[in-house]
Amino acid sequence: MCYGCWQEYGSPTIQSTLVYQAATAIAEVYKLHSTGGHLHIVIDDWNLEDEHLDFCQQQVNLARTDPSESTHLADVCQRCINLLRAMSLDERASTLALYDKFWEL
Repeated sequence: MCYGCWQEYGSPTIQSTLVYQAATAIAEVYKLHSTGGHLHIVIDDWNLEDEHLDFCQQQVNLARTDPSESTHLADVCQRCINLLRAMSLDERASTLALYDKFWEL
């Protein structure tokens, strides 16, 4: 949760199916991992730029090669990455703020 981070992005409240789907995907990640799993730096720390999604993608790819890692978590994180990649920064900030209940649909 980072209310200040959301404010730094201009407190966007973009309403779209994609934003809702991504917020739902984030909830799925947190059901599997309390600190955001492979997406921690994005969904916990609000690093929303593409280079941070690239790093998370690398972590998901590594997890898929490690037999001790949960493939289900990697799959859920991958879905979330795919949704976030399709968004602008304002949409990404709206998504995290929606998940964090800073605003409601």
